[in-house]
Amino acid sequence: MSHTLGRYRRFTSNFQCSYSVYRALTRALHHGQRLSQNARAGWETVVGLEIHAQIASHSKLFSGAGTQFAAPVNNQVSFLDAALPGTLPVLNRRCAEIGVMTGLALGCHINRESRFDRKHYFYADLPQGYQITQQRQPLAEKGEIPYYFFVANDMKSPTKLSARIHHIQLEQDSGKSLQDPEQNMSLIDLNRAGMALMEIVTEPDFRSGEEAAAFVKELQLILTTIGACSGVMAEGAMRVDATVSVNKVGEPISTGVRVEIKNVNSIRGVAKAIEYEFSRHISLLEKGEKIANETRAFDAENVETISMRDKEKVHDYRFMPEPNLPPLRIYDNQTLSSDLSPDQVINVDEIRSSMAATPEERRLALQAKYGLSLEHCQTSEGTEDFFTAVMNADTTRDIAIVYQLLFSILLSFTNEHKIPVDKSPVDIVKFGDTVDLLCSKRITYQVARNIFHQYFEAADNRPVEQMVDEEDWWIITDKTLIEEHCKKLMAESPKKVKNHKKGYRECGFHKAIVVRTQGRADPVLARQVVEENMGKFVKKK
Repeated sequence: MSHTLGRYRRFTSNFQCSYSVYRALTRALHHGQRLSQNARAGWETVVGLEIHAQIASHSKLFSGAGTQFAAPVNNQVSFLDAALPGTLPVLNRRCAEIGVMTGLALGCHINRESRFDRKHYFYADLPQGYQITQQRQPLAEKGEIPYYFFVANDMKSPTKLSARIHHIQLEQDSGKSLQDPEQNMSLIDLNRAGMALMEIVTEPDFRSGEEAAAFVKELQLILTTIGACSGVMAEGAMRVDATVSVNKVGEPISTGVRVEIKNVNSIRGVAKAIEYEFSRHISLLEKGEKIANETRAFDAENVETISMRDKEKVHDYRFMPEPNLPPLRIYDNQTLSSDLSPDQVINVDEIRSSMAATPEERRLALQAKYGLSLEHCQTSEGTEDFFTAVMNADTTRDIAIVYQLLFSILLSFTNEHKIPVDKSPVDIVKFGDTVDLLCSKRITYQVARNIFHQYFEAADNRPVEQMVDEEDWWIITDKTLIEEHCKKLMAESPKKVKNHKKGYRECGFHKAIVVRTQGRADPVLARQVVEENMGKFVKKK
């Protein structure tokens, strides 16, 4: 710890900003293991993120064309998307409302007036020759998101961190180029051209790939919870650009050469891409070589980044105000005058009152209502609603049993089948009935797993109690029967008995008894019987 605090003092000598000092101390105290590993090498990584999130709307940002994923090629293209002369953009109100909603969820200041700009550059899949964005006056600024980071080898103790949001802006997406190497040509699909995007830009507040990945996961959960974005990264609904630099521990974070990794499309990919760049930068610097200021792509198959283009020259995008769009003005209850129709304006107070609770708000509510610990509140999409519904159906249920059955058993099935918990064949009624049998000690957790297996793998539709009765899965509490199994195991494995009694190795007979009874034996009684017959296992020092 003294070494960590010493590094902290050197760090603060270069930073007078109290916020930076606070974050450095937080990391020094909570991430000593991770920082010590970096400190041994003498380097630290600095990461900022840009996340492009596709807004969940039925039409594009400035046209009425559809937004369905995987639609037939060039089947969702309006005259505006194709940049035909004489077409004019019209702002999609729903997209602007979702942008405001996202800003509120991320703790941002909502600018009462934002403006659109043209960003000029040439891509074959950008017919207009420019992108409509918000370079000078974005929709929202200066936010902050709390998120939770799990230190390696300590998955039960999350540390709460936060990342600052620089700004959120609305902008158009470009089309998609499809390469045909056999005919040596590029094909253009404009279905994506004009899709509504939110560009969410963070401050350089991350010090590892795992931190950045944890933040992206939290952001994904926020956006899906409030209905702003589908969050399906495999479909391009969220794409992450990471700016990575490396500097010596204790030096100002602005000293490293920055490299941008474009369009990472998975949470694990974010962590792996950043960690690869961290290692690559250190390797080059320790050899005395220079790092090129460039844009790189992440190759997920080979877990490496590949150079795309250099950024040594500053591109002139020739930003100019978009002449065909008026300023976007946001009102609240106080500034909304009586001569303005509520249907024709965006009211931030109405949006705030209609928003769903954010994941962090739900965590705090779970902690306050049910007394759950912080790590037990790290839930995924839909699990809070499921948990709350199960508890509301019967408030006398044991919270610990409900939690363990949901997060240790049911979610293992839903994750394997890649479906959300609310689409599970184990509905709230079946889950609740299983909980009640566990609470009354009529079945074991292994039997509960067997029940869920039947629903997922065998498409069994029987009620829980009927299934348990017909399969004879009731818990075995007959001590005589369990003793018979114990004595058989002792006779079959004399060496294990000898080692157990000498304190060399626990025999594990209590687990074997549960297995031999197809999970029906009461595990507490099985351990008690083993201890009575062989003595309590005490490991020798």
